[in-house]
Amino acid sequence: MANENTLTLSLEPTPRAPGMARQALRDWLRIVDCSDQTKQDVVLVVSELVTNAVVHAQSPPEVVATFDEGRLRLEVHDRDRNPPAVRSEGGYIGGYGLRLVDRLTDGWGWEPTPAGKRIWVETLY
Repeated sequence: MANENTLTLSLEPTPRAPGMARQALRDWLRIVDCSDQTKQDVVLVVSELVTNAVVHAQSPPEVVATFDEGRLRLEVHDRDRNPPAVRSEGGYIGGYGLRLVDRLTDGWGWEPTPAGKRIWVETLY
């Protein structure tokens, strides 16, 4: 569901979820007056966060994106109460998604919710 300033997307926990989130966010971002680079970065971030929800939380992700005067906020909700873990470097194949999220956004964090947790990112544009 999308309106002018908000996108809400509920997904199934399948390998197709990240691609569906990327496409829905790309479509919605057409109305946001920010740079193409910011849009590309946010699409990559949503892919990483939805992948984490599917792979690590093993739960259906819900994406909420909003924008207002110069700020774009993206949230991915899942049903796992465990905090996200930034893996240390070395020894793993993959596992660098949250490091990428940190580099591509102006800030990120997580909060517990009654149903699990929400990971949020913000980008100023």
